[in-house]
Amino acid sequence: MKEAMRLNPGVSFPLERIVPEGGAELCGQRLRESTIVGINPVVVHHDKDVFGEDAAQFRPERWLEANEEQLKLMDRTLLTASSPCLPLDSVLCVVSNKANTKSLFSLVVEHVHV
Repeated sequence: MKEAMRLNPGVSFPLERIVPEGGAELCGQRLRESTIVGINPVVVHHDKDVFGEDAAQFRPERWLEANEEQLKLMDRTLLTASSPCLPLDSVLCVVSNKANTKSLFSLVVEHVHV
């Protein structure tokens, strides 16, 4: 089920969150509070650093073959509706953990004046 959801997530548009009061730092850039940030699950789920060189292929056994550390990383990176990891902290956490490969992420930054 995880592999199916990884390749075909329920949403393919950025999962947007609003930067909280006081702002936040994301990939070395300071974001003002009320800035909208987003991350696209389709892009994240094809990250070869997380899911292997064959990340574009449907291969359910990757979840059985992974060692404990790799499995935890894959679980944390899986952005599906059942993920416990959908609030802004998670988006910031996932992106900041992947700062070296931030080009993999579809970040939407839009200033909102509220």
